[in-house]
Amino acid sequence: MGNFLSLFLALIIAAITYGTPLLFGTLGEILTEKSGSLNLGVEGIMFMGGALGLGGVFYYEKAAGAGASGFAAVGIGILCAFLAGALASLIFSFLTITLRANQNVTGLALSIFGTGVGQFVGEYMRVRENGYISIGNALKGFFQNSPFPAALQKIPIVGGVLFGNSVFFYLGLILAAGMFFFLNRTRTGLYLRSVGESPATADAAGIAVERYKYLATVIGGGISAVGGMVYIMTIAGCVW
Repeated sequence: MGNFLSLFLALIIAAITYGTPLLFGTLGEILTEKSGSLNLGVEGIMFMGGALGLGGVFYYEKAAGAGASGFAAVGIGILCAFLAGALASLIFSFLTITLRANQNVTGLALSIFGTGVGQFVGEYMRVRENGYISIGNALKGFFQNSPFPAALQKIPIVGGVLFGNSVFFYLGLILAAGMFFFLNRTRTGLYLRSVGESPATADAAGIAVERYKYLATVIGGGISAVGGMVYIMTIAGCVW
C-alpha cells in the first residue's frame, strides 16, 4: 500500500511538472479563441518563447555576474518569452485580421516559422558562446525549486503535491483564476466574448471588434510563449 501511494503521488507531481508549460499555452490560446481567432501556431510560439526566454536569462547572468538576482532572472525570462510570443502573434493578427488570411493555414505556417526562429536563435547563441547555453545552479534554483519552506513540502502525503512545485505552477493557477474573473466578471471580458461569439452584433453595439481581436491574440500569444520558457527552465534543465 505504501509503495502504491508513493507511486501515485510521484505520478501526480510529474503530471503537474509536465503540465505546467501546457497550462500557459492553453490559457493563452483560450484568450485568443475568446476573440474569435484560432491560432494553430502555439507550438512554434512556445518554441520561440523557450529560446528567447533562456537567452534573456543567460545574457542577464553573464552581464550581472555573481550579483545576478533570481527574482530579476525570472522576470527577465518571462518578459523575453512574452515579447517573443507577442511579436509572433502580432504577425499572425495582421495576416488574419487585417488581411483576412485563412487562420488555419497561417497558424500552421506560424508553427513552422516559430520553430525555425527558435532553433536559429538557439544555435546562434551556442555558436557565439562556443558551447551549450546554460545558467548557473544558483539561478536554476529560482526556476525549478518550490517557493515554499521545506517544512511545508515535508507534510505527509500532501506536502509535495501542494507545496513542492516550481513557482510557475502557482503563477499559472493565479493566471487561470484571474482570466476566469476577467472573462466572466468584467465588462471588458464580456465585450471580448461578444466579439468572439458575434462580431457583427458587437460592432453594431459600438465595440471596437478589430482592436479586441488584436489585443487578445497578441496577449494570448505572449502567455503561450511563457509556457515554452517554463519548459526550458523547469523540465529541460535550463540548457540549450
